[in-house]
Amino acid sequence: MVRRTLIYTYMGIYLIFGAGTTIIIKQMDMITIKDHNFAHPYIQCTNLFLGEALCLLIYMTYKSIKRFRNRALKYKHLHRSGSKTLSKFYEKLGVLSFGIPGILYVFSIYLMFIGLALSAPSVYQIIRGVITLPVLIFSLIFLRRRFYRHHYLGIFLLLLGVTIVAVDSIIEKSTSSSDPLIGGIVLIISQLIAGGVFVYEEYLMSKMFVEPIQAVGVEGFVGLILSVLVLIVLNFIPCENKDFCYGGRVENTMQVVGDILENTMLLILFVSSFFVITVLYWAGIYTTRYASALTRATLDSARIVVVWIYSIIVGWETVLWVEIIGFGFVVFGTLVYNEIVIIPCFGFKESVEQHRLEANYTPDI
Repeated sequence: MVRRTLIYTYMGIYLIFGAGTTIIIKQMDMITIKDHNFAHPYIQCTNLFLGEALCLLIYMTYKSIKRFRNRALKYKHLHRSGSKTLSKFYEKLGVLSFGIPGILYVFSIYLMFIGLALSAPSVYQIIRGVITLPVLIFSLIFLRRRFYRHHYLGIFLLLLGVTIVAVDSIIEKSTSSSDPLIGGIVLIISQLIAGGVFVYEEYLMSKMFVEPIQAVGVEGFVGLILSVLVLIVLNFIPCENKDFCYGGRVENTMQVVGDILENTMLLILFVSSFFVITVLYWAGIYTTRYASALTRATLDSARIVVVWIYSIIVGWETVLWVEIIGFGFVVFGTLVYNEIVIIPCFGFKESVEQHRLEANYTPDI
């Protein structure tokens, strides 16, 4: 049994560091280098997987220190009671099974970057915010998960809030997009893959015993190898569009490294993002293990509220009352889904109690 306080702690860390990652990347993109802003999503993608792969190094170090004190840290194929056995394919792969979601995540991230280039930022945000929907559908179909009425209400309110914010952003801050139809389709595909990754991780966690930090480290290591290979290819593709290319190619890694080393603030942000991402994915995989993939997805959607508040404080955004209403729905929906706010009527309280009983949460004392 797991204490709710522990679960909420992981959730809180994931929310805060998720917002921190977004803020750091946005701050990096706003820094001017020579005659252009520093906007290198492919380098940032590689940095993301580098931070995730650090979890594997942390795990290996921790395992070495505790080797003679705690034999339980050694990887074992232990199926949880009541769960189906793994297929021979996964039995042979063992912990390397988590490399599969790593590969899928690389495709998801690159599709997101392409979709953002073709779409308006507001459209990008709304599609990013509705990741809870594919995760909900995949969880029902593939995990056979049971959700309760407070879960469905929370998801509905969250999606309603995200929609209000995005529509208002489109009306008040309309931006051009080169190909909104193709961009929207690409973004939807990217979120379907990302939602699949969340559910896939939960599936593997339910079928085998593995230290979560080891699992996310393997996922990051595989993703790092693939993203580096893609980065090498991009360095040889000619491109003259200054909005999407750099130095006459889609990416120019050596010039980017030079820019980072020449700008102190950029260097600090780049290194900071590396460690923030490590903590983010560490907390994320524990949230998936002890709560669910859908819980993690609700926090992904809710992080836009934290980013919005920070943006207002530093002057990136202006206060729009419609957005306040929309973000209010996002916050309330997230709190309802995660049982932090319990509606005492219409059977919602009984719904929460039944879910907690079946989930074997230990009450906090």
